[in-house]
Amino acid sequence: MGADGRQDMMLSNGPSPDGLAVSDDMWMLFVAMTRANQIWRCPIQADGTGRDAVVVTALLTGTLPVAALPEPDVLQA
Repeated sequence: MGADGRQDMMLSNGPSPDGLAVSDDMWMLFVAMTRANQIWRCPIQADGTGRDAVVVTALLTGTLPVAALPEPDVLQA
């Protein structure tokens, strides 16, 4: 959103965009794409538009049976 309250579309092809976060320096937008189980990163240009979004995280779907989960590491004191 611009300082004047104007709203612009930065991404139009995201599958179910859900959560938004902006980097501390305000130059990167992160979008949770719920249906794709991904997080996308989109650089914010000086004019406030987005460009060249890329997938930075792809999350696994489904669950594993308990027997398939690795044993946790145990630290000895």
